[in-house]
Amino acid sequence: MIKGQLLAEVLGHSEYELALHAAALFKNGRTLLLCGNPGSGKTTLTLALVHAGFGFAADDVTLLDSAGQGIGLAFAPSVKSGSWSIVGQYFPELGRSRVYRRPDRRRVRFLVPRDHVPPVPRPVGWVVLLCRTQDAKPSLRVIDPSEILGGLLNGAFARNKELSSTAFDALCQVIRSAEGFCLTYAKLGDGLELLKAACR
Repeated sequence: MIKGQLLAEVLGHSEYELALHAAALFKNGRTLLLCGNPGSGKTTLTLALVHAGFGFAADDVTLLDSAGQGIGLAFAPSVKSGSWSIVGQYFPELGRSRVYRRPDRRRVRFLVPRDHVPPVPRPVGWVVLLCRTQDAKPSLRVIDPSEILGGLLNGAFARNKELSSTAFDALCQVIRSAEGFCLTYAKLGDGLELLKAACR
């Protein structure tokens, strides 16, 4: 509940064009955005990438500024109970974290990534739409600009509740500069290796 209130305060008082429902990491000065519906594995994949050497920026909400750069809201990642054993392989300290129950009754633990750096705007280098499917063959498919746009707008929030011309220009800048992919995977390790290879 406190996290929700803090998020509402940030969204109400920050300068940005769009708030994206996306996890954000950074590599070589560029932002990697992971977009997906709740339960698609954003947080688990984010933490696996952090363990693999990516910088942590956000696990749920990323702001897009007028230049099309991403600024992660670096709340501590909220790890659901179904992912505790998986994430615990990378971060054993998760098992010692206190258990909280969210308003939706889901049990979570919070994990603060090491070597956290203050949030700064970075150009978006990659936009990845997550498609986690049981028994799926792992693949990283290049997507076209319309799919990138759809992924970014899914769950997005604008301050005035409408897409301004400046926000549209910011989205166009992301589409021009970023590589877009759809990541299909069943096992975390497969998705991790595909993204490590793509984000060089």
